[in-house]
Amino acid sequence: MITNHGGLRLKREIHRLTSETFDLLVIGGGINGCGILRDAALRGYRAALVEKGDFASGASSKTSKLVHGGLRYLEQMKLGLVFESCRERRTLLSIAPHLVHPLPFLIPVYKEDARGRAIIHAGMILYDMLALFRNVERHRMVSLQDVFKAEPDLERTGLQGGAVYYDCRMDDARLCLENVLSATEAGAAAVNYAEVISLIRSGERAAGAVVKDRLSGRTFEVMARKVINASGPWLDRITKMSSLKTEPRLRPTKGVHIIVPGSTRGHALLISARRDNRVFFVIPYQGYSLVGTTDTFYTGDPDQVTPSPEDIAYLIEEGRRVLPGAKLDREHVIASFAGLRPLVAEPGRPSELSRSHVIYEERSGLLSVAGGKYTTYRQVAEEVVDRIARGQEMRSRVPCRTAELPLYGGGLKDPASDMKMICEKAETEYGIGPDTAAHFIRCYGTRYRDVLNRIQEDEGLRERITPGRPEILAQVRYGVEEEMVVTLSDFLRRRTSLALSEANGRETAGRVASLLARYLHWDPRETEHQIETYLQEMNFPIQAGVPSR
Repeated sequence: MITNHGGLRLKREIHRLTSETFDLLVIGGGINGCGILRDAALRGYRAALVEKGDFASGASSKTSKLVHGGLRYLEQMKLGLVFESCRERRTLLSIAPHLVHPLPFLIPVYKEDARGRAIIHAGMILYDMLALFRNVERHRMVSLQDVFKAEPDLERTGLQGGAVYYDCRMDDARLCLENVLSATEAGAAAVNYAEVISLIRSGERAAGAVVKDRLSGRTFEVMARKVINASGPWLDRITKMSSLKTEPRLRPTKGVHIIVPGSTRGHALLISARRDNRVFFVIPYQGYSLVGTTDTFYTGDPDQVTPSPEDIAYLIEEGRRVLPGAKLDREHVIASFAGLRPLVAEPGRPSELSRSHVIYEERSGLLSVAGGKYTTYRQVAEEVVDRIARGQEMRSRVPCRTAELPLYGGGLKDPASDMKMICEKAETEYGIGPDTAAHFIRCYGTRYRDVLNRIQEDEGLRERITPGRPEILAQVRYGVEEEMVVTLSDFLRRRTSLALSEANGRETAGRVASLLARYLHWDPRETEHQIETYLQEMNFPIQAGVPSR
């Protein structure tokens, strides 16, 4: 029996989608779509969103987990993009301090690198200037000895020194989800596993969509005065529903990451790849290292993008070159994932394509959002809703408030001291360990009690999901009741990061699936199907029902 705790209760309200005519229908539950939904709802528009998978199940949960100014874009003289990104980084630190945290980066400079110390120093100065000198800390150039002291496992041959600067790490999937939660709190409707199969027209205008519920198989209509295509890599598929003559808007590139045992001592590393002179990262990630990313053109089905052996070999090769003693080999790859960047179609190599966004308006009135960086999603959303607010059909003078109002759970006034105080309070009140308390604040922010209150009804929910990890069973129940978890992968891959840990195999999947089965009324056959689907999504070879490790 699931109890209503008086919280938000994010529900799949399909009946609401079919019974109202909305001002805006957003297609796509990635970060741009969820950001647009929140902005529109806060301005008083009746807004709805449908997503063919789970929220953030595409590229928005397969990023480098960084909110960053885009240091490498300085080489392309994309100064406007870097300025905008630095400003948005500050904003996200303010409205989501539980999900976005400062992170020191070290750039080791080697004799053979195309970017020498002078180039790096000049870039650092310009980076601080574009951040209006309001970064967490200003950059500093460091000596050879300081580099060794900070990261003693770096390859020493040819090392000449380095630079330290700051960007931010984030929980990409939960940041996307909290935009949905904030939007629904403001009156919006959002449904996952709801796929648009065609657009509805009123004369020449797009007036809604025919949607298929991928859980029940039934179709329904959603009517809206304005339809927004924020479907990321699937953008061209939706625009063709509006006009078969539309030229492709996108030129997607694939980015692959791997998770390996921890390889650094606290700094993220920005490294120049020797093979193609691209920059890539080695980032501290929950006790592990996140290594990535690649950047290659992709012309296949967006639903089938996966890391290739060549992608993984590239990351291992370049990572081991600068961290020769690290556990950077195929045997120690804990997880891998691939996402597609929905970049605007233009000539050039993958790394040369602009990360700026473009808003297209089709003859049908369909608005399509192409390109953009995760970091600048809030600004993209503001531009889209501003455009609608300036139009004759839905003119509005209500200003954008998304840069001022905290995201759902983001109301920490002084993040460092508030988090310490709340952690101590959570430990005392709920009898949880300090690691679990800290984990809850990083995941749920000021809403942590909403999750922990489940323990008061069922003491068994205090138990950890797996030994050595901070997650507890109460999060499973909360995910179903409040965060629209409807599959095993929703919970393991996007409501938590268990899928990116060593606890990502069948044992953990089985335990979580058995609890989800209780809340979602799965029979044994469906429970096993959920486990197998998750393991296949994680690229585990399945043999007789057992993953390879």
